Amino acid sequence: MDKSIKKISFRKIVFVIVMSYCCFTFYNQFQNMRKIQKVTENKKVELKKLQDENYILKEKASASDNNDSSLTERYIREKLKMIKQGESIVQNGDSPKH
Repeated sequence: MDKSIKKISFRKIVFVIVMSYCCFTFYNQFQNMRKIQKVTENKKVELKKLQDENYILKEKASASDNNDSSLTERYIREKLKMIKQGESIVQNGDSPKH
């Protein structure tokens, strides 16, 4: 009878060790999943912000493409002091002459 008690107690010890290992592994995997979910949620929020910013920038680029010729003409007139053929320069008396 002494052998059967040792045999049963050894089986119980092995069972407890295996179950403890399984529980520990399950807990670690659960914690890792929670961390991954948090990172995923943060990345989704970041992606949404970047998509919104991208949309705004595309709209601005589209608007600047539409106004590109007028902006170019304005730059040429103001910064480079160029005029179209047939136009003449009119200066105020207040403006300094170069």
